[in-house]
Amino acid sequence: MTIEGQLVTQQNQPIPDATILIQSGPGAFSEVAALTDANGKFILSGLNQSGAYQVLITTAVQQKSFTVHVPATSQTFVL
Repeated sequence: MTIEGQLVTQQNQPIPDATILIQSGPGAFSEVAALTDANGKFILSGLNQSGAYQVLITTAVQQKSFTVHVPATSQTFVL
């Protein structure tokens, strides 16, 4: 399973080089992290089951943590 998305500002500008890290989730899993590309896009792969994952985003100016619910019916979850 994967989570993919795009990180943008409130003005819809891409945020490159931000770190996206899964802090916790259902079951056991290896640490999953990614950097956003020049267009703010990222892919987190290696998730082994559906459920709620706590995601931490770190940019040059702030950190934000939130919960992402990955459904069992999808192999790829798009934010």
